[in-house]
Amino acid sequence: MTLAKAFGVRIAVSNIFLVLLLVYIWAGLALEVLIVFAIVVIHELSHAFVAHRFGIELTEVELLPFGGVARFAELIELDPATEVAVAAAGPASSILLGLVAHLASMGLGQFKDVLRFAADSSFMVAAFNILPILPLDGGRILRAWLGYRLGLKDATIAASNLGLALALLLGVFSLAALFYGWLNLTAFFVFLFLCYATIRERHAVPYLHSRQLVRKMGELKRRRVMEVVSLAVMPDTPVKAVLDRLLPGRYHLVFVLDGSGATIGVLPEDAVIAGAVKYGIHVEIGRLL
Repeated sequence: MTLAKAFGVRIAVSNIFLVLLLVYIWAGLALEVLIVFAIVVIHELSHAFVAHRFGIELTEVELLPFGGVARFAELIELDPATEVAVAAAGPASSILLGLVAHLASMGLGQFKDVLRFAADSSFMVAAFNILPILPLDGGRILRAWLGYRLGLKDATIAASNLGLALALLLGVFSLAALFYGWLNLTAFFVFLFLCYATIRERHAVPYLHSRQLVRKMGELKRRRVMEVVSLAVMPDTPVKAVLDRLLPGRYHLVFVLDGSGATIGVLPEDAVIAGAVKYGIHVEIGRLL
């Protein structure tokens, strides 16, 4: 649900977060809700601040339980270094805010309880968001780290698989707690959100992969200098298999070898991508020579 739009940025609240807000307000915890709301907003604005330093503008902030999702005009996933910096800004700001609130609680006696709650909530938001689950910040950092080794497509799949497994563990924990008479609605709603969000990230893999390939076209001209990665393939290898191995921030040279291991030809990554556009991703790499 859209709350407002300011400076071209859409502010939205997820349905799960909205339900939790109403439940806590109904329980007489309006002040606590406002504090958590402010912490989450600061967390997301920290992402936006760092992204702006990279020349990427914020378009939307969606508030979620214990965090949120900042959406940008460009896909930060396409550059692992940018994704790490932007993702890490959120938990870092929450930890800093928690430390400030904790120190302030020791000097402002009349606001001690409120400040301690703010500190605990800030630390909780930071701890939750560094979990290695997409689209949480920890999941984004994990994907970026894996991306240097696996490529964006496989890194996203691996990170989403791990995230779904952890979300299911939380679901098992919630059911076990209910069996022992401990009802925790927050854990249950977070479980639902994580399952939904992780599956949505998995479904976005083809789109991310195609955007990555578009971005790689002409990347050497933009960067001027890039580290080279060599790939050796047989002539009958589908182009798709090569595209899946392209790593972000690297320039690839594809050596096409015959059955005896002799080099038939060498294709730069731009030629492979252009060939995929012209002939389709299932064409044999040898046809591009």
